[in-house]
Amino acid sequence: MIKYILLLAFTLSLNANYEAKKVTGANLKALNAMDAKLYELAFSKETYNFNEISHFIYQNLAYDLDFTRFKVIGSTSARLTYQDQEENQFTNEGNRLRAQIMVTYPFFDAKESNERLAKMMTTKQKIISQVKKYFTIKAKHKDLEIEKLILVRVETRAKARKLQAVGSFDDWLKVIRDLKKVNIDLSLSEIELSEGKQLLLSYVLDSKRQQLKEML
Repeated sequence: MIKYILLLAFTLSLNANYEAKKVTGANLKALNAMDAKLYELAFSKETYNFNEISHFIYQNLAYDLDFTRFKVIGSTSARLTYQDQEENQFTNEGNRLRAQIMVTYPFFDAKESNERLAKMMTTKQKIISQVKKYFTIKAKHKDLEIEKLILVRVETRAKARKLQAVGSFDDWLKVIRDLKKVNIDLSLSEIELSEGKQLLLSYVLDSKRQQLKEML
């Protein structure tokens, strides 16, 4: 991935110093060096462990969805007093015995428990769906970046052929239009990718967001 980023940065630097009327030494060097790397990138494959990430999000939710972790604790207390033998009456003074009992009790009946489990499954499925959607966008975004690298190489060749009157201006222009379309698609993809990432990060506790960001 680091090599890929460096290659992309190198390609962008070439675009910044674009020479329209000649094929520079940098162009030729890039063409010779990039063929093997672009072939490798075109057939590279990444795997995304979305199940692990989905589980991580569910276990670190910033809020309970559909009472997924709802717990009820009831409290009762009792205070006992004693009878003053001399005055033959109850008093609050003197020694008193107090007892506090904490009890838990079931909040859901069988039907409600089944409904609760169903909601928990729905929540998990929703998270898995969002994670899959995010990585689908990420995979498409990477493909567009690779496509741009390939088109930059093709543009250099088309320019060289145009300048040597071997290829036509229209051939070169078609490549430029393809580059323009890829740039637009990349921009839209970056927006979708950012939105997807922010959505997933919003699901988890603040203390877990950096860890999730690294996983994404």
